[in-house]
Amino acid sequence: MEGEKDSNKNKKGKKSVEKGKDLSKKRDMKNSPTTPTKLVQRESENTPTAKNLNMAKEGEASNAPSSPTTYPSSPATSMPSEVIGYVHILSSPIPNKRKTMKYSTCVLQTQDKEIDTLLYSPRKRAIISESEKTRTPIKIRKFTFTPDCEKLIINDMTNISKPTPTEYCFQYNKLSSRKCISLKEVLESSEEGDLVSVIGKFGTIGEISNVGRGLKLAEATLADTTAQIDVSLFEENIASVKSGSVYMMRNLRVRVWKNVKKLTTTPSSIIVETENTEIAEIDVDVTSEHDETELTVVVPFITSVEQIELYRICVQCSKKLLQATASLIVKCDRCTHSMVLSNCEKKMSAHITVANNNPVTLMVLDHNLRSLISNMDEMSEEQIIETLLLLNNVSIKYDPVTLIVSEIKLH
Repeated sequence: MEGEKDSNKNKKGKKSVEKGKDLSKKRDMKNSPTTPTKLVQRESENTPTAKNLNMAKEGEASNAPSSPTTYPSSPATSMPSEVIGYVHILSSPIPNKRKTMKYSTCVLQTQDKEIDTLLYSPRKRAIISESEKTRTPIKIRKFTFTPDCEKLIINDMTNISKPTPTEYCFQYNKLSSRKCISLKEVLESSEEGDLVSVIGKFGTIGEISNVGRGLKLAEATLADTTAQIDVSLFEENIASVKSGSVYMMRNLRVRVWKNVKKLTTTPSSIIVETENTEIAEIDVDVTSEHDETELTVVVPFITSVEQIELYRICVQCSKKLLQATASLIVKCDRCTHSMVLSNCEKKMSAHITVANNNPVTLMVLDHNLRSLISNMDEMSEEQIIETLLLLNNVSIKYDPVTLIVSEIKLH
C-alpha cells in the first residue's frame, strides 16, 4: 500500500514539473525578443521580390477588360459637304502645262470667305458663266480640294444646282482686298517665286509679242501709293487691263531679272477692275526701266524670218486689235470702242532669228521695219522677207526680257 502511494506521489510530482516547464516556456516566449510569425510574414511581403509580384498582380487586375477600352481619336479635317456662293471673274479656258486639257479659274464668294476655284468640266462652265452674269448663287456638292486645301475643284462628278432662298442669307458683294499687299512690300519682303496679290494702277502697256511656245506677252508698268513695278502680262490677261485703270490682281508671281524684282501673271492669276480713289489719283512713271538693260548685237546677216504679221490698230487707243476679222465693224478689246475696220491703220511686224552666241528670235515692229525698208507698203510678204534676209552687217538693239527690237540698222 505504501508502495502504491509512493508511486502516485511520484506521478503527481512529474506532472507538476512538466506544468512548470510549460509555464516557463510560455513566459520565455512572451519575453523573447524574436518576432512573431505574422510579423515575419508581413516583412517578407515588403521584400523587393514580393513587391514586384504584388505590383504585377495589381497591373493584371487593372488591365482586365471589365469594360470596353476607348482610345482618343485624332481630329479629322472638316470639309464642307456643300458650298453656296456667288461666282466672280470666271476666266477663259486655259491649257494646262502639257496642253492635254483646258481648265478655268474663278472665285466663289461664300457667306464668310472667298474661295479660289478650278473648273475642269466644260459641261459645267455654262452654268458657272450664267451664275456670274446674273449674279445669282449656286450650290455645289461632290467637289474636291487641292492637296493644300486652298482651292476648290469642280469636275464632271460635281453637282451644281440653284439653292432655295431658305438655304442662304447673304448678298452678292465685290471681292475684298484683305489679301493684298503693297508694292513696297513686294520689293522689300517678297522672295522670287512667291505668289502675291496687289492693287495698282497701270501706266504704259507695251506692244504684244510672241515668246516661248507662241505665248503672247505684253510688258506693263504698275504703281500704287508706295512703289512702282514692272509687270509681264501673258495671254488672256493682256486684254483684261487698260492703261490708267486700277485693278486688284491675285496670284501674281514674283520674278527677279538682273537683280530687279518684277511681277508676272500666271494661269491662275485673277484680275478685276476695282475702285480706289487714292491709287487712281497717282501719276504712273511711264519711263521704262528696260532701256538701261537693253542689249546690242551686230550680226553679219539675219539667219531666218519666222513670219510677217499684218495687223490693224485701234483708232481710239492706238493699240493692236487682238480680234480683227473680215467683218465691217470691229471692237477693240482694250478700250471697248467699236469702229469701221477699214478706218484702222495697217501695221506690220516681223519675227526674225539672229545668231550671236546663241540663236534668239526677236520681234521687229512696224516703225523699225520701215527704217530698213522704205517702200514696204508696195511690197508683198515674200519681197519683205527676201529684203530682210539679204541685209548684211545688221546692228540690233533689243530688250532681253520681251525680245522686242527697239532699234535696227545697218552697221
